[in-house]
Amino acid sequence: MRCIMSGPRPTPTALKVLKGERAPSRGVPRWEPEPEDGPLERPEWLETTALRIWDREAPKAQRLGLLRPGYEPLFAAYCVSLATMEAAGALLMKVGPVIRGRERQLVSNPAAREFARSAEMARRLGAEFGRSPAAAAVIGRNLDGSQRTDQLDPSRLLTG
Repeated sequence: MRCIMSGPRPTPTALKVLKGERAPSRGVPRWEPEPEDGPLERPEWLETTALRIWDREAPKAQRLGLLRPGYEPLFAAYCVSLATMEAAGALLMKVGPVIRGRERQLVSNPAAREFARSAEMARRLGAEFGRSPAAAAVIGRNLDGSQRTDQLDPSRLLTG
């Protein structure tokens, strides 16, 4: 299936607002529907590690306004990708990047490919919820939702 959009994906409005953008001329659409507020429904199919990740990360994303009802399946996929990355990484560290194949030849460990795939998926999905250092830098907040104090005040550019 081909994507009909070209160029970079649009930044979620919640991230734009957290950065301080408010005007429609700056890319904050007035027509975008407001996601509803309310309690999150954690998917029942999440298992141990993904469940632990959900319990740790969901409150942070919800405080930032990036996780709301209706977004739970996508956030669950993010949690599963992190859990898969963690499991593949543990296996990779235990066994190594090269293993013996069926005929005793050296081959690449499939855990290395799974680690790379799940890490990429976690990176992409995490960006939707502000869950990366780059996303946190863009919105000017720490991953726990507190205001960053290490960034320079943009008003300094307006003084002579």
